[in-house]
Amino acid sequence: MAVVTPSLQLPPPPDRQRTTGVVSTLPTMGEPTETTASPPEPWTESPSGSLVEPGLAMLPRPVVYAIVNHGFDASRALATVSEEEGLTVVMEQDVADDDGLVYEFVGAWITIEQQTALDAVGITARLSALLADAGIACNVLAGFHHDHLVVPWDERHDAMQRLRALQSGPERE
Repeated sequence: MAVVTPSLQLPPPPDRQRTTGVVSTLPTMGEPTETTASPPEPWTESPSGSLVEPGLAMLPRPVVYAIVNHGFDASRALATVSEEEGLTVVMEQDVADDDGLVYEFVGAWITIEQQTALDAVGITARLSALLADAGIACNVLAGFHHDHLVVPWDERHDAMQRLRALQSGPERE
C-alpha cells in the first residue's frame, strides 16, 4: 500500500515556457507522434504563487542499489543506469535477494505522483535540498512521467514527514 499525501507546496520556480503538445515514441510504435491536446500541467500554481503537487507515494518494501554486469536481466528492476563500470540496478530488496545480488544501501522509493516535465527547473533540487537540510541522503531518479526520490530506509518516515510539511506552507511550519 502506498503512503499518499494530498498536496505539496514548493516555492515558485523560475519562469519557463510551457509546451502545448507532447511528442512520444513508443518502442513498438515506430515514428514519433505529436498529440494535439495540451499535456497535463506538470505543476500548478496556487493563488499565492506556490507550486502545488497533489501527492507523494512510497513503496511499502525497501529497495536497494546493486551493480551487475551488462547483459543482466534487469526486467524486475525499478530503474537502471548504464555506466562504464557496469549496470546499476535499483530494485526491491527481496528481488535482489532472490537474484543473489550484493548491495550496501537499503532505501525507500518515493514517487512524486504529479507528472513532472523533463525540462522543469529546480523541482527535485528543492525537494532534495529540504531533505539534505535535515541530514537525510536523497538520490533522485527522473522517469519520463515522474520523479523519484530514494532515501535511506531507516529515515523514510522522517523524509515523508518533511516532504508533507511543504503542503502546509511556510507560515505553518
